Amino acid sequence: MKRRLNVNWFGISFGVLMLILPFAGYWWRAEVGNGAASLSISPFNFDVNVVGVQIQSTLVYYILLFTRISFLIAGIFAILGSLFADRWWAGKLIKFGVMKPFWSVITLIVVLVAGTFFVNMALPGIVFGIVKELPSQISLRVPFLSGTSESVITVEDTTVRTTMSVGFQTPFVLAIVTAALGILTRIYQRRFAKEEPPRHKKG
Repeated sequence: MKRRLNVNWFGISFGVLMLILPFAGYWWRAEVGNGAASLSISPFNFDVNVVGVQIQSTLVYYILLFTRISFLIAGIFAILGSLFADRWWAGKLIKFGVMKPFWSVITLIVVLVAGTFFVNMALPGIVFGIVKELPSQISLRVPFLSGTSESVITVEDTTVRTTMSVGFQTPFVLAIVTAALGILTRIYQRRFAKEEPPRHKKG
């Protein structure tokens, strides 16, 4: 009699998306002016470009590389655990990274909101403290998460107006889908939950 194959299909779908997500592209992008400066970020990539010059950091590169590798490993573990969902070790493999996309999405949103508050509320005051000897006026209006706005910087008789466009990219939608599948995978896996078999002690 053939053994019935118990598969967590949510987990397999989740695992496949986890293998795709690190290479899907940036999750969020901000652009100042007509391409004068841009910022593109995701948990796996970070790109800062100012007037055509790309700013790089070796430390950031290795941190993001580690994140990418951890997502790939989590994807492989999720597929293996979901293919053999009724084995006692399946839950351990799935739990390794099943919530990574969810927390990555939440973290990105929190960082963006906090960063926007800082730029809009605190940064002008910091700049005023540095150049307080010059008659200046700074009105920064960075959109929250997504949108377009205009900022005005006035120093003496010179006024500079620039637009800023920010918004989530298509890979962020993929990240949300992956996060949702991760939650469903974790919930569905409970029906296959088994305890680890007892280890026999040697006499």
